[in-house]
Amino acid sequence: MSERTSWEQMPAAVHDAVTARFGAFYTSHEATGGGSDSDCTSWVYLNDGDALFAKGVLLHHVDKLQRLDLEAAINPWTPSCTPRLRGRIRTAGWDVLLFEVVGTREWAVFEPDWPDLPLVATALDSLSRCAAPPLPLATLRDRWEDFCEPSDQPLLTGGALVHSDPAATNFVMSDDQAYLVDWTNPLLGPAWADAMLWGMRLISDGGQTPEQAAEWTAKVPAFATAPREAVRVATLAEARMCDAFADPGQPHPMAAAAHAWAAHWS
Repeated sequence: MSERTSWEQMPAAVHDAVTARFGAFYTSHEATGGGSDSDCTSWVYLNDGDALFAKGVLLHHVDKLQRLDLEAAINPWTPSCTPRLRGRIRTAGWDVLLFEVVGTREWAVFEPDWPDLPLVATALDSLSRCAAPPLPLATLRDRWEDFCEPSDQPLLTGGALVHSDPAATNFVMSDDQAYLVDWTNPLLGPAWADAMLWGMRLISDGGQTPEQAAEWTAKVPAFATAPREAVRVATLAEARMCDAFADPGQPHPMAAAAHAWAAHWS
């Protein structure tokens, strides 16, 4: 992950724009997780007791900016377990999304029997019920088409909204709810797809066995009723994709979990 700019290091024009719209701030706290899609990720605490989560990208980072645009566009169509976008500011070479602050803990814990697991399952159930938004999104079939047989590709088609990366670091937790964040790569696909990908993450992020992961993913109704052959094809395609995207001479960091999860369904 490249070094990020802290909120305190942001240009004065960005600070002034936030103050003009939301009120003055007195402190900030930098996010420690996430990937490389942002150049600044900070909680910003305002004088009136309100708070914002700021996610900023430098305007010359075109790829990141495209993902930021997509995250802003998809926000109204995401489930209730997603923080709402409260505003957007573009000034002084920066584009900044400002979200409501949710939860009290930055990451979920996917270890066996951890109390986060039923909350994450509930969030994924809510997501599985979201219909396709009226946006030109890529599909999971596109993601996997090079890693499965052409005759199997119809099994990977669906009209549900898919987050596509339900990693532990993409959930913000409170005592009674899991919030799914970082919507930088939303796709269209089967309603069971995020639960399927969660199973792989339960193995990689939580150290669970495939059998334990399968018990948790079965708590998402869309996955519990998914055609087993479709799940087999999807898990195998994901494992093959990890192999294809690995750096030369090094296994992909998700490869072992992906292959273990695929083997469980084969």
